[in-house]
Amino acid sequence: MIARLRGEVAAAEAAIASAEAAAAELATKRARLEQQLKTIIAPREAEALMNQIAGLDAHRSELDDAELEAMEQQGAAEAAIAMAEA
Repeated sequence: MIARLRGEVAAAEAAIASAEAAAAELATKRARLEQQLKTIIAPREAEALMNQIAGLDAHRSELDDAELEAMEQQGAAEAAIAMAEA
């Protein structure tokens, strides 16, 4: 049982690390798009960039939710390990 719980902790930690890496990549892309937005003159191009930024923001929100869920799973598994070891 403890081995299974430790596996759950490891899986949650991997999910958290993955979400953090993906969020950092999204932040880089968002910064690049915002920089491009400052140089755009055509309204259609600006609108397209703003839509891309909005899409990145939505994806970031999904990643944050997944990261929080993984953190909750990690906490629950760690608490169960502590109870089993006590």
